Amino acid sequence: MKDVLVPSLIWKSNEILNPWELSAAMNDAMDRAIALDDFEERKQALASLNKTIAARNEASIRECDSVVAVLDGQEIDSGVAAEVGFAYGIGKRILGYRSDLRQAGENVACRFNMQVQFFIENSGGIVVTSLSELGRYLSQSTHDKRN
Repeated sequence: MKDVLVPSLIWKSNEILNPWELSAAMNDAMDRAIALDDFEERKQALASLNKTIAARNEASIRECDSVVAVLDGQEIDSGVAAEVGFAYGIGKRILGYRSDLRQAGENVACRFNMQVQFFIENSGGIVVTSLSELGRYLSQSTHDKRN
């Protein structure tokens, strides 16, 4: 997804705070921590890295104007659900991207998890099903902010 989503948004003149890119810088440190022979040392190293990555994700959400949440799959990724809840809690607009057309909510009025859907819609955001639609919405929103 990251190889398709991020490039499709960059050309729309949006500045992207890409969590995949932010985490890539930690891959070497993660590999070194995982390779540690001593279990307690490995556990402590991983706990430190986890905290660093999570704090950086929090800072990125605080810094951005809008959050784009990838909602594909039978169940929404738990990290994405947590990020949506946090973004909503601090007043960010959330845009959902769900190309998976399966109904995965609690009932027919929910396309996916009802709480996540509520947070997105109540934040002033929208759920789209194509990257072109997402790009158009972001371009319109960016243009509206400038005027």
